[in-house]
Amino acid sequence: MRKTHTGESPYSLAFGTEAVLPPEVIFPMLRTACVRPLLCSRPEPHCVDSLDAVGGCFFDSCWRRSSYHYNLAHRTKAIQERFDRIARERHDLGLQVSGGINQLQITERPQTSSLEDDLKVLGREEDREALISMLLSSNNSSHNVTVLPIIGMGGLGKTTLAKSVYNDHRIKQHFQLRMWVCVSENFDETRLTKETLESATREFSTTTTNMNLIQEDLFEQLKGKRFLLVLDDVWNEDPIKWHRYRNAIIGGERGSKILVTTRNENVGRIMGGWPPGKRMEDIGSSYFDELVSRSFFQSHKGYYVMHDAIHDLAQSLSGEECHRLECDLKNVGLEKKIRHLSFSCPRSMATSVESFFKFKKLHSLLLLKGYISRTGGIPDELFLRLRCLRVLKLCRRDIEELPNSIGSLIQLRYLDLTGTCIRTLPQSISKLYNLQTLILNYCNFLSEIPRGITNLIHLRHLEATSTLISGIAGLRRLTCLQELKRFIVRKDSGFKITELQDMNELRRHLCIQNLENVVNRKEASEANLHAKEHLSFLSLEWTEDRDLVLEDEILCQEEVLEALRPHHELRELTVMGYAGTRLPSWIGNSSFCYMETIHLSNLMRCKHLPPLGQLPLLRYLDIGGMPGLVRIGQEFSGTGDIKGFPSLIELVLEDLPALEEWVCSDDDELLPCLTDLGIADCSKLRALPCLPPTIKRLRISGVGLTTLPDLRGSNCLLSSLNVHDCPNLTSLQRGLLGQQLKAIEQLAITVCEELILLPPQGFKDLVSLKSLTIYNCPKLVPLEDDKGLLPRSLTDLRIGSCSKLINRLLADTKDLASLKNLRVTDCADLHRFPEEGLPTALESLGVLGCDNLLLLPAKLQELHSLKSMVIGNCHQVRWSPDEGLPMELKELCVYGCPLLKEYCLGKCSAHPQSTV
Repeated sequence: MRKTHTGESPYSLAFGTEAVLPPEVIFPMLRTACVRPLLCSRPEPHCVDSLDAVGGCFFDSCWRRSSYHYNLAHRTKAIQERFDRIARERHDLGLQVSGGINQLQITERPQTSSLEDDLKVLGREEDREALISMLLSSNNSSHNVTVLPIIGMGGLGKTTLAKSVYNDHRIKQHFQLRMWVCVSENFDETRLTKETLESATREFSTTTTNMNLIQEDLFEQLKGKRFLLVLDDVWNEDPIKWHRYRNAIIGGERGSKILVTTRNENVGRIMGGWPPGKRMEDIGSSYFDELVSRSFFQSHKGYYVMHDAIHDLAQSLSGEECHRLECDLKNVGLEKKIRHLSFSCPRSMATSVESFFKFKKLHSLLLLKGYISRTGGIPDELFLRLRCLRVLKLCRRDIEELPNSIGSLIQLRYLDLTGTCIRTLPQSISKLYNLQTLILNYCNFLSEIPRGITNLIHLRHLEATSTLISGIAGLRRLTCLQELKRFIVRKDSGFKITELQDMNELRRHLCIQNLENVVNRKEASEANLHAKEHLSFLSLEWTEDRDLVLEDEILCQEEVLEALRPHHELRELTVMGYAGTRLPSWIGNSSFCYMETIHLSNLMRCKHLPPLGQLPLLRYLDIGGMPGLVRIGQEFSGTGDIKGFPSLIELVLEDLPALEEWVCSDDDELLPCLTDLGIADCSKLRALPCLPPTIKRLRISGVGLTTLPDLRGSNCLLSSLNVHDCPNLTSLQRGLLGQQLKAIEQLAITVCEELILLPPQGFKDLVSLKSLTIYNCPKLVPLEDDKGLLPRSLTDLRIGSCSKLINRLLADTKDLASLKNLRVTDCADLHRFPEEGLPTALESLGVLGCDNLLLLPAKLQELHSLKSMVIGNCHQVRWSPDEGLPMELKELCVYGCPLLKEYCLGKCSAHPQSTV
């Protein structure tokens, strides 16, 4: 009786591999056969010189095509015969196909409800507001119903966040109907439809299991209503099940939303629409991430390494197909079975290229080190013998040229020439029709890329300098290209912006420069930016250094920018050097609900800002170089359902020399998340609006303020304030320094030459203040009362060019037990330090440019923590004969003090690190 095998025998697996591998040769040949006619049917204009040339190409092409197809058919038939033979042997051996993977038993997970717990949720306010903004925003898709997923690992609070949003009063007012359904792991369409119907009607449905009747009833209940449906804890990755359930809920009014909580990103992607075709890069990345998470690979100094034991295991499992050879190639003995080979050995044992000729079935060849090119190139014969190569890595500085035979590697997918000294690429490289990745990083001698590179219509990644890539004419043919960091527009054929028309696989970053070369709106619209859904960052740049821009060109630029509307899922936008007087309607449109960052720079004639406050997820906004902007009005904050910059964290306004007014409403919901605000070079701006209490860092420089702004509320979070070069600022009595700033730790007021009055209580109420800098405020005077000006929390004090204030501040330092650093510069009214001496915790002391200072601080020898002291350009200062230096002093630097020189030279022996 014959024994039945349920597993795979090593014999059958190896034999099967030998048979399966040849189709990997056939499929590229099939694809090449399809690509060749396409390339021949659309020749470049400059490639056809005469009718004779066309005729010659035609007959030559026909003969080659016939031969190519005959060879292809013959090899395909041979593979079929090998599969038939394997099938017969499987039958003779009694091998059976495995029964498949057993289904895991699904355990019931606890049900959830929409009712909130009594416990208060902390730390999710920003996420909550952003999610509410997205739910309240208008739809951007062609469907009435939009899906918003909340994705994260278990225990992060996805359901809690969904409950908080579901029960918000704004959500209750906005949606006519709210429904909550706990899905869990068992995605049963009939059950879910019934539970959704029950949630919509607040009635228990009948016991019918007729899916059609239930769906019709649910469809009628939702028809014409704007609803919110929360599907909690979804695990299903089957798009067919989702779409069967979805059929009943698509009849809601436009603006309806489905909020999904899930642990799986694929679930959110599937429920947002039909699952898009996955890129091989995404699949490979997910596999790699999985291996990293399981410690198969380990991160090490920017690389990934493999533990010795794991390496041995991987080498064992890879069998005879993968080899890493370090020296001798002569006695390998597996030439016919090795598919992937990396070669590396010491230079003293280097080998010649002929040693690789015998590996005729190689799919991957990585020449890392140890191969010496005697001629600076690679012989033709290598690539003529290794025709199965799919991956080729030649990262060697001694390689100066490639042979024409590289064009015979029709299966090549990946070619890496990083760091080689190649000066030109052979024209035959344009025959690598299946090439998907070409890496030319650090090829410093390479001056251009062959014109025929655009024949590589399957190319997905081209890594080279922007200079090399910008010299390629006709990029429009590379429709699979996924990376194009910079595109420089020219008026020449092959370099116009229309080259981007069908390049809709571009992702991540795209910078389009020299947009002044776009001649009209039609040409700009043909760039088809709105269809490039994978782009995250887009920069639109005009040349900025042109002195004269005609009126017609201004109008043209306005039309061009209007036509360059990107996809609504763009996350970051930069507009630079634009000469129009107005920005396009799409900037600030609430349909761009994923926009996170906007930079507007050097818009020399722009007079108005768009309603950027209605972008729900905008977090960073930088506006600068707009000399025509006079007023920022309430329209800047938006007027729709979403307004007031609900997610903005950082706002920078700089180089706005004509700005006179910034008007904001007193709405408490304005800028609810703002933490960083920078205002610079706005010399005509006299006042700032009332700022939100969330502000943590405020920078004001070169602004015409007469008073500092106020902060809304009493619980202010301001921790850092820098005020610089405000020539109209005369008093700190009003504004935020007159409020209770219990969180502020750093304060700097510099180059405010008209500033006279300190805050009402000085700085002593700033109970958390650690660093205080006051520089070049010569008119600033102390308060009349005798109370202290400085808080006890201060650790760093820097005073400069404040002659009227210096003596009072130094007198207050006696009570500063935490002061570690003290620096005094350019104070002409300073004659002596306080007799009480300086705080004993002081670690660093600097006195510079105080021309009228007569004596150094008293009791220096008692400052046992002092480690560094610098005295410079104090021409009259002397050392008291009774004073000495603390033994703990490690650094003493004295310069420009002639009366101290002799004394200090005598002290140098005790302080070897000192400099006089």
